[in-house]
Amino acid sequence: MRHFNLICFHAFESEDILLVMELYLPKPFSYNTYLFERDLATILTEFLLAARIPAYLYPFLSSTETELPFELLRINSLGVIDALIKDDDPQVIHFLLESEIFPLCLRCMELGHETSKQVAALTVSKILQQQQGLYYCGAFVDRFYAVAHVLRRVVDNLPENPQPPLLRNIVRCYLLLTKMPRASGALRRCFPASLTDGTFTNILREDPQTMRHLQHLLYKVNLGHGSN
Repeated sequence: MRHFNLICFHAFESEDILLVMELYLPKPFSYNTYLFERDLATILTEFLLAARIPAYLYPFLSSTETELPFELLRINSLGVIDALIKDDDPQVIHFLLESEIFPLCLRCMELGHETSKQVAALTVSKILQQQQGLYYCGAFVDRFYAVAHVLRRVVDNLPENPQPPLLRNIVRCYLLLTKMPRASGALRRCFPASLTDGTFTNILREDPQTMRHLQHLLYKVNLGHGSN
């Protein structure tokens, strides 16, 4: 939450922060600090969405520059988005899907360096965990294949620079996509061969959970023998 809190408190004027404090601190401070922090985070999230603060991250997420300063901006921007969706708030998911954030996260999965690719893939998987996210990706054939082709291109580039955390999130994204009707057959037509030919066996040997997820994925798309 570090990047999220930084953005939030810089976005608030000092008077706004005092107002929030007055709302929650008139009582003797014997009440649950956790509830205070949770409610304050909710208020800050609502403020961010109402002010469309995430829209100011577009230039950082859409940049094609690969130098370190741009990469750090990309990582911090993705960190803000990731913090926003931690509580699975439907309002947050709706905002992200109605904005340019989701396609920009897909873009970062391809153009970023190792860390930003991993954070972007994690963010995409969190969005796909929500029913709204799955509906968004499956609403149009072109949109579904746009997501599937990005996942394939990322996997195709992984053998050159193996990244277990990124592979873990990619497999998770694929598995989530298979929850949609007829998605398995569609994925079969654009599935990366490197996930079926043992390319990542050595990497996955150290990550048995992802290995099980991959086996289940192959079973779902009828490209291998896995188990439910």
